[in-house]
Amino acid sequence: MKRGVIIGTVVVIVSMFGYGIYTANTLSLFDVEITHLKTINVPEKPYTLIVYLLPSNATSQSYIQVRKIECNVEEVLASYERYNCLKNYTLSDGEVSFIVIDTSIAHSRADTVRLALP
Repeated sequence: MKRGVIIGTVVVIVSMFGYGIYTANTLSLFDVEITHLKTINVPEKPYTLIVYLLPSNATSQSYIQVRKIECNVEEVLASYERYNCLKNYTLSDGEVSFIVIDTSIAHSRADTVRLALP
């Protein structure tokens, strides 16, 4: 009886230790998923603009990135590193204007950033 209790205790301890190692090796500190915010079809242009929110990591905060997709090829056009929320956008005369905000700061103002269309 005493031997069974010892073996059971050893099995439980080894199982807990193994689970601890597994958890430590698979722990994710930061989001790794890129969030699709908006797809913009540009009239009279052969490409599409896609706006993403890229997650933060150890060296940077989350930020907004604008990419051009043409013939299944993605090209980064701009990155807006101080912002993490796209409020609105407008297309006009060869440029797109984005109204962006940083929601991680209390009482943050919305800013307008412009990107010349290629």
